[in-house]
Amino acid sequence: MQPPKATSDATSDPLAQAREITVTLRSDLKVSRQVYQGHPVYVIHDPVSFRTHRLSVFQYRVLAAIDPAIELGENFQALVAKQEFDSDEEEIYFELITSFAKLGLIVMPQTNGAKLFEQHNKVRAMKRRGKFLGVLFLQVPLVNPDRFLTRTVGKGSWLFTRTFLVVWLIGLALAGFVIVSRFSDLVQPLNGILATKNLPFLWVAFVVLKIWHELGHGYACKTFGGFVPEMGTILIAGTPAAYVDATSAWSFPERRRRLAVMCGGMFFESLIFIPGVFVWAFSSSPMLS
Repeated sequence: MQPPKATSDATSDPLAQAREITVTLRSDLKVSRQVYQGHPVYVIHDPVSFRTHRLSVFQYRVLAAIDPAIELGENFQALVAKQEFDSDEEEIYFELITSFAKLGLIVMPQTNGAKLFEQHNKVRAMKRRGKFLGVLFLQVPLVNPDRFLTRTVGKGSWLFTRTFLVVWLIGLALAGFVIVSRFSDLVQPLNGILATKNLPFLWVAFVVLKIWHELGHGYACKTFGGFVPEMGTILIAGTPAAYVDATSAWSFPERRRRLAVMCGGMFFESLIFIPGVFVWAFSSSPMLS
């Protein structure tokens, strides 16, 4: 009896299987070219997961070259022809494709029923957790503030100029000096601040301050050319707290502008804090102080 001959079945070669796969680049991804540590990069924003991914120029060229009309093997050969890869770097290419799939940037065919069932169970578990957390953190969209911010942003754009930044830094330093020099006077009345009679005032102050904080993010975003499509409230254990959707700021090519939007809320709060320190320090009215 002759021993069975070895066969070169393509199904036993993972690389051969990968060559025959067709994948699709997600069309809803938002791409922005930026500079990171002195080098150009591409920042990809996923509007579904609200995650951003930073790719090198080479990685982005590989991603952008994906053609859903042809198999990955042909995609690789096309990149070899463009001298993006050498012909012996096919494994490196498929490692990149795998990393894109893990990040959710591409859609790959899924034939593994067991894995599909496992993913389905994970999604169901996440939904159950989401319902539980939704009771404690209920997000309620209320308005689209973009038109209002567009109409009014011109009146406050000077707040984000370099000249005002210098004035703000000086004011912040002086307020800090007043606090340090009169620190004992500042902390002495804080012991009774949580008295029952003060709670309604503190609750209202928190709500109003949070709205002002979120407007800081919104105005910063509009000042630098972004859009703010949503504003609403998050009920944190029954207490309303405002929020705005300023995620368009991720697409700003300049890092300082992205940081300005991120810090816009605290910046607006400081516009109340700095004069408040001087009112407290120099007012003769105990009520006002």
